[in-house]
Amino acid sequence: MVSSKEGYRYENELALDTYRRTNGELLPITTRSSGNVSMPLPDMLIDDGETVHAFEIKRTSRDKVTFEYDDDFDVLPTDDIYQLLLFAQIYPRTVRPYLGVRFPNRQLIIVRLWPDNDARGVKTVREILDQAVKMCPIECKRTYTDNFIVYKPDTSTWPSAQAGDDVEHLLRSIGYAS
Repeated sequence: MVSSKEGYRYENELALDTYRRTNGELLPITTRSSGNVSMPLPDMLIDDGETVHAFEIKRTSRDKVTFEYDDDFDVLPTDDIYQLLLFAQIYPRTVRPYLGVRFPNRQLIIVRLWPDNDARGVKTVREILDQAVKMCPIECKRTYTDNFIVYKPDTSTWPSAQAGDDVEHLLRSIGYAS
């Protein structure tokens, strides 16, 4: 497992590289210790002027990573999915929530937690996660407790860190065109 310090460092580097790549058009904001506060707060926010893109990002050295879901407000700091979806619900502007995973030697993986145009009726967490599984570019699954697991892909199905570009992938994922 990667330390939270290393994960935060990666989030900051990703935010800075995104800012530089867009020549300052986008200003990503990282929230140190988002998992240690008692209010819903994603790891990184990017406001493109129309939409706020909210990311919960994990960096791990393991072969899979689990984003947890528990709608008990008392355990909010340890919850990834509920916190992200609650933020998207209560923020006064349109928010698009995403999960991001950075495995060693792999390009950043981004899973969006909002439906495409064909699935506007998606309302429950279970439906949102099931839709995310369908849209996920690599192997992932929703557990019976509504946790979301992302498995480390091999380089035949996903770009390596050397072949891929985390910032370019992030910008494409949010629909940013320079």
